[in-house]
Amino acid sequence: MEVQLRNGSVLEAELAAPPGSLENPADEGILGKKFLALSENVRGKVRAQKAIDVILSVERMSSLKDLLNAIAR
Repeated sequence: MEVQLRNGSVLEAELAAPPGSLENPADEGILGKKFLALSENVRGKVRAQKAIDVILSVERMSSLKDLLNAIAR
């Protein structure tokens, strides 16, 4: 990335693998915080947290019914 400042100087930085990329995946904590930040105003904190819990347990589910209920309005 390159940024030109008002004084004309240029700052450069390179990030080989940005957070959330395939090479540098975000962990569950980071994803949970982001989901909560984006959904709390819409769903409320309790329902948003419940959705996170259900989403993180999806691999152990025999049916997607709980997941669909958790993310439905």
